[in-house]
Amino acid sequence: MISFDCFVRASFFLSSIAKTYNMRGALASVFSLIRDVSVPYGFEIEGYPILSTTRLRMVADQKNLVYHFEVALRPNAFWVDLKKIDFSGKAAIPKPDLSNQQTYSGETSGYCKESAPFRFIGF
Repeated sequence: MISFDCFVRASFFLSSIAKTYNMRGALASVFSLIRDVSVPYGFEIEGYPILSTTRLRMVADQKNLVYHFEVALRPNAFWVDLKKIDFSGKAAIPKPDLSNQQTYSGETSGYCKESAPFRFIGF
């Protein structure tokens, strides 16, 4: 859940940052914007149980099919090139393994582990 002031700040920065076709520049701009509106790790306010610290930031490059990640408890950003993963339905469902404090850097599709599909619980 994002607060109104964070939404306004994100909206302002999104409309103000330079538009570029340079992937590194665009990625840096978007991650900077996301960091600006993220709730610091470990932050709590008594009486606000729905306030949640930001544990993961993700940017999807839908044109090139690459997902970029920053995990709060890891020092590096990493990405997964979806073109390197078999989505035919014949292979197991892969995901980056973030248990046991693994640290990744760079392209990590080769480190994805088989996992069960994510199950939505509903409301």
